[in-house]
Amino acid sequence: MSINSEVPIEGRNAVLVIMGIFLTLTIVNIGISVREDGPMIIPAVRTILTILLVYFLYEGYPWARWVSAVLSGFGGLVGFWGVYTIITSVGTPIGYVYAGAMGILGAAFCGVSASLIFSARIKAFLKFQQIKRWMRRE
Repeated sequence: MSINSEVPIEGRNAVLVIMGIFLTLTIVNIGISVREDGPMIIPAVRTILTILLVYFLYEGYPWARWVSAVLSGFGGLVGFWGVYTIITSVGTPIGYVYAGAMGILGAAFCGVSASLIFSARIKAFLKFQQIKRWMRRE
């Protein structure tokens, strides 16, 4: 196997992990929404949009990469802001546990965002997907 064929595989694995993170968080969000009173239309629409976004990301569409990176970065900032807010206002042991979970989510989202923007392996895989998609058209 040559170096060129290994790069897209490593990038593909990274993209699959990112897709798994997005879909897992969507499922968690649905679980939280089911416990709350209110319409289920918002989580349903979010789920559909997330599925579409990860599909287009996997297919190598550049806009999907950038939308995912921006949303992940925003999610990371919100997660870190949540840590600050919980620590300064709650001050209970369970609050600290929740703040720790928010910090982990914030770090994960920032890592996803940085990977989508800077990873050469992910860029190579997405370029490979673009070329493959282009070749199918002809």
